Amino acid sequence: MEPERVCPEAPVRVEHPEWFVPCDGSMARFDLSQPEAYAWLRSEMERLIDAYDLAWMKIDFNFDLDSDPAGLELSGYTELWYGMLDEVRAAHPDVFFEGCSSGAMRSDLNALSRADGHFLSDSLEPVDMLRISQGAWLRLPPGRIGRWAGLRSPGRLIPRNQRTLGDSLDTIVVPGGALWEPARCVDLDFAMLASMPGTLGLTGDLAGLPAAVAERLAEHVQFFKEWREFISGTVAHLLTPASPTSDRNGWLTFQLQTPSDSASLLFIYRLGIASPARQWRLRGLRPNMNYTVQRRLTPEAPPVIRSGADLMSQGLTIELPAGGSSRAFAAAVYVVRPEKSEE
Repeated sequence: MEPERVCPEAPVRVEHPEWFVPCDGSMARFDLSQPEAYAWLRSEMERLIDAYDLAWMKIDFNFDLDSDPAGLELSGYTELWYGMLDEVRAAHPDVFFEGCSSGAMRSDLNALSRADGHFLSDSLEPVDMLRISQGAWLRLPPGRIGRWAGLRSPGRLIPRNQRTLGDSLDTIVVPGGALWEPARCVDLDFAMLASMPGTLGLTGDLAGLPAAVAERLAEHVQFFKEWREFISGTVAHLLTPASPTSDRNGWLTFQLQTPSDSASLLFIYRLGIASPARQWRLRGLRPNMNYTVQRRLTPEAPPVIRSGADLMSQGLTIELPAGGSSRAFAAAVYVVRPEKSEE
């Protein structure tokens, strides 16, 4: 629902025009300083939760609030709005409340603290999600951000390089933005690893995926289940600088780490035009501790043991050649775990 924006034809606005403050063209917001308006909006949110036995409610926000004649930047309205969210959440502790920023217009830290998760953008295109996350993680925790992998398979419609159609793998496509038109061909591993560092969701036509693709998808889901509690409490070390969504070349890498855990997940993405290998210096490790570093979701990758000081000063050289149906895009995830207690 979108409780802060009310259309002109909404019955409650027609019946009680005195409860509203016009803003953003023909739209209006509730005047929450009026007890009757406050009580009605809270009761409507709770009515929806109770009537549909909701487990999940997304609270959207798609318009600009009006200016504050008092010059207080809507602090009074905002305090009342946050208070209402606190009351509704306290009354329904088992409901997952997701905030929706609509271009980051409601992604301040106070809004995030009153939601179990946050939805940044309608685009499910993998590079879009990665670039948007780079900027958002400068102040928002990765584990509280919703991410979706939208997957479909049109079958063997596109031959791979130097192969016949019959020798090629089934094509996997994701939305090219917020919609399926245009769709974009991807490698499944790239799509899933782009969607994994956060609150992972799956959508599209999962039942229509070929058996081999579904089996590979299950491996990614199992890995996420193994690490989702860890991810939920992480901060992001951006090992490549934040860039706009139009930048679709080079390397994109980040390290997820919890403040209380010296383990890390290292997510690495090779985009369009990039060198086949690059060295990455990790952060936040204990210099005197040895770490086991292993690429996951690739069983043949053997683990290596390096000291924290070495990983932070000399770095880790990663070779990631392009491959798959996406031609130029590839991704990998590495687990970095302490091998023994600090000496």
